[in-house]
Amino acid sequence: MQRLIVTAILAAYAMSTTPPATFSAPPSMYHIPSGNARHSSNGVVNGAAGKQLDDYLTRLEAYGMAASILVAKNGKVILHKGYGIANRQTGQKITAETPFILASLSKQFTAAAVLKLAMQRRLTLQDTVGRFYPLAPPEIRAVTLHQLLCHTSGLPYLGDNPFAPMYRDSVMWEVLRMPLEFPPGSRAQYSSPGYTLLAGIIERASGKTFEAYLRNNLFEPAGMTNTRFQGEPGDWPDQDVLHSYSDNNDEGAIGQMIGADKGVGAGTVIATTGDLRLWEEALWGGKILSKEYLAELLAPRAEGGRGFSYAYGWNVIKTIRGTTVISHAGDFGGYNTELRHYVDEDYSIIFTSNTRVNGVGFRQAVVNGISLLLTGGKYADPPHTLSGETSIPKQLLGTWRLSSGGQLIIQEEHGKLLIGGEGSDAIELLAATPKKEHANGEKLSALAAEILAELAEGEFDQLQKNLHPSLPFAHVEHGTQQLYAMLRDSLGEYEGAEIIGTGITGPQSAQTYWRLKFQRGQTIGMYGWAGGKIMALDADLPMAMQKIFLPESPTTVAAFDLFTGQTVRVSLASAAEQLTITSGAGTVTAER
Repeated sequence: MQRLIVTAILAAYAMSTTPPATFSAPPSMYHIPSGNARHSSNGVVNGAAGKQLDDYLTRLEAYGMAASILVAKNGKVILHKGYGIANRQTGQKITAETPFILASLSKQFTAAAVLKLAMQRRLTLQDTVGRFYPLAPPEIRAVTLHQLLCHTSGLPYLGDNPFAPMYRDSVMWEVLRMPLEFPPGSRAQYSSPGYTLLAGIIERASGKTFEAYLRNNLFEPAGMTNTRFQGEPGDWPDQDVLHSYSDNNDEGAIGQMIGADKGVGAGTVIATTGDLRLWEEALWGGKILSKEYLAELLAPRAEGGRGFSYAYGWNVIKTIRGTTVISHAGDFGGYNTELRHYVDEDYSIIFTSNTRVNGVGFRQAVVNGISLLLTGGKYADPPHTLSGETSIPKQLLGTWRLSSGGQLIIQEEHGKLLIGGEGSDAIELLAATPKKEHANGEKLSALAAEILAELAEGEFDQLQKNLHPSLPFAHVEHGTQQLYAMLRDSLGEYEGAEIIGTGITGPQSAQTYWRLKFQRGQTIGMYGWAGGKIMALDADLPMAMQKIFLPESPTTVAAFDLFTGQTVRVSLASAAEQLTITSGAGTVTAER
């Protein structure tokens, strides 16, 4: 059975920190000594800090984290390794040299290219779109390059049908015809189409293709030999090794991912973490832009909301410690990436992943943990599990009943211990939902029931109303129609829906599990919520709220949620007839 997964496409990046009023750091704050970015595919771990990071990330890897990660401090690379699986079918692992689609992290290259053209006197930042597209509609002709660069142009967050194949000129004219959502310069709103239009302007100002200009003027001077573009023709190393995964859905190899045509300028660069380190060295070290234009690139321009500012292709952030961070991130399918440079504390984190869980990329869990570990902050420490070959106690396997009525179903699959739930109490226990959040979970369960009832009748009003704005409704509607048609073809007439339960997993996140019943079978699915809106849709799950548990001792196993930092422990009593389960939801027992 096929699966339905919907994730954010080229999502905006936001961080709830306070922006600095000015940015006037001397050039020495950007300087990063070179000579530390080239490593073997086995990776590099240097010093006590590198070993501490490697231990932390290795334990996260055991719970499913997959990424290539580079961390540099005081001009030296202290960690550069791959963790997790690149291709689940073949078992190939991610290495330090694995290339990833950067998605919106690509925008900072587009911004640097515009500044480079300004250095070369081929354009100015106050030039209007009309200079390069004189036949464009009057409304867009007056928009300046400055406004496009700092997301104040009025163009929308994302265009319609972002996957449609299209010629380059047609892509630009589609953007030029988009209605502006507010007067240019009046406020900020993140816009991927704005950066796509900048790619067209780069081509008209330089006389080269966008890809050729960036390769000649940015990548080659930085020594980035492992960087290329999505959709670029020809064979290149590892193009079929790395796959994109949204939950259990394999979205295909990196060389086959769609979406390059309309994402040009906004998210089509493919690079390794090592090449991104070389880019840092070149950019901060003055090899790409002069001191004057580097300052232009990084100066805060517009309030981005909730405490950060948009620069040109970057976000400038003030941490709770009062220090400055320059960063950007990207999301496309399962790919999620982030580069952070902590200016005052002189360290950088470069993170690239191929996996998204419930609509959220691993970067949103792991990068913060790395930062807290480096600065001595409090971070969620994964359990220290038993190493080596450890057999799963057979007494654990089977169905266990909670006193409140729900069930835990414990299975072994390919040497892994998996525990899922039936009933709202079991879902809340596995999600570590605090008791005070029970009422909020019930509200989301009721809302999911309303949506499912409408969908069974072919109605989509409730789904559209409650869908996260980053998800294209037309894509979700089409996928849902296909899902129901496929289920009816294979399982017979629809007989109804049942809500299994909702787990509140964070201040803004939750998961509601449901069962669709048909004449000859059923399927389990999930809505992933972010800020009260559906951020992920999944169908054909093997079980509700299923988690991987690893052995802490011969009689205790633990699951760790990378995104919430919550640990769930299950202990087997000596008589093997009772379990004790402990999580943020409390401590309960279960019996066979």
